[in-house]
Amino acid sequence: MSTEDGKLGEEKRGLKLNIQWKFVLVGMAVVAAFLGVILGYILPGVEDSLIAEKENKTKELTQSAWTLINDAYQQQKAGTLTEEAAQSLAMKEVGALRYGDDSSGYFWISDLKAYMVMHPIKPEMNGQDQVNYKDPNGKAIFVEFANTVKQKGEGFVMYMWQYGDDTKRIEQKTSYVKGFDTWGWLVGTGIYTVDVNETISAMRNQYMLIGAILAIICICFVFIFSRMIAQNVKKAALVADKLAIGDTLQKVEINAGDETGQMGRSLGNVVKYLYDMSQAADRIAQGDLTVTVEPKSEKDTLGNSFVKMITNLRELVRKVEDNAGNMAAASSQLATASEQSGSATDQIANVSQQIAKGAEEQTKGIGEVNDAIGELAKAIEQVNSGSTEQAKAVEQATNIVQQVSSAAEHTATSAQEAANS
Repeated sequence: MSTEDGKLGEEKRGLKLNIQWKFVLVGMAVVAAFLGVILGYILPGVEDSLIAEKENKTKELTQSAWTLINDAYQQQKAGTLTEEAAQSLAMKEVGALRYGDDSSGYFWISDLKAYMVMHPIKPEMNGQDQVNYKDPNGKAIFVEFANTVKQKGEGFVMYMWQYGDDTKRIEQKTSYVKGFDTWGWLVGTGIYTVDVNETISAMRNQYMLIGAILAIICICFVFIFSRMIAQNVKKAALVADKLAIGDTLQKVEINAGDETGQMGRSLGNVVKYLYDMSQAADRIAQGDLTVTVEPKSEKDTLGNSFVKMITNLRELVRKVEDNAGNMAAASSQLATASEQSGSATDQIANVSQQIAKGAEEQTKGIGEVNDAIGELAKAIEQVNSGSTEQAKAVEQATNIVQQVSSAAEHTATSAQEAANS
């Protein structure tokens, strides 16, 4: 392996995280996903809903102001007021309207030629031509109001306008205008977009704060619980490592009601099983074949192997005992054959003395005796060659003794005949 590969392997090993920090990272990812959903999906939706709500409210308020103008016109139509008096009443009533928490909301009236009919905040604009009045972006806003009413009868118009009483602060504003065709008027009011932005910003900060608190709580809980899980896993790993080197004297101390506790109990069963098997093996090693091993199931290969081993050992010991008995019987037969061989030798010595006195038959008998003695020596040598040939040697020795006996009888007969002659 090259040096670069070795360094890369070390870097990969260095990036490994334990299970505890993996849980913490998962918790942080969940919190991040939660905040991402809130900031990227929920808040924009809330912002759109809030803007739509304010726009609808602005439309409703404009409608209420338009109703006051129409009421004044109805009085004119009924003949109770002149047109001038009716218009004056309408301007007075609409100019007095206020709304909002700080009563900063108001209405204005202009006509379709972009002349200001009534403005409660900037009375210097009343009766003045506003065709050339433009916002900082160059939009002729009152011309836009007139064009919107001419084209659609009513609608929204966005522009830049002074914020409240602060003449130096210009903010984006959205107004809703509605035309009153009989008098050639239009009435409108507007909301500042910045108000919506400030509300959304406050909500965003609130959600961020809540998210941060939840993140801290979540990470703390995850850290505590993951630490407990990691400790139980480490305990199980330590027991497994010791089992791997043959140490079955282990005690699994994992007390938990979750999956790690179940893992600990299962590992404890494994330790007990291996300990029982090691004790059975120890008794077998000491020669105790009375030990009994009961396999846990058909798939218990170790337990089934122990049962087969014990059965085979017991059969082997039985065969050894049988062979030992056969060996003792063969040894007894060998001792008897040896005694018979001694008697035959004594007879051969006596006969040999008689042969010395015999004639031609004696010489022949002596040759037979010598052959028998040679056979006897071979038989005795075979007896001494080992216990595995003892049974066969005993049989051969018996046959030889019989031959020797026959030869001795023949020699005796020959010697008797020689003596008689």
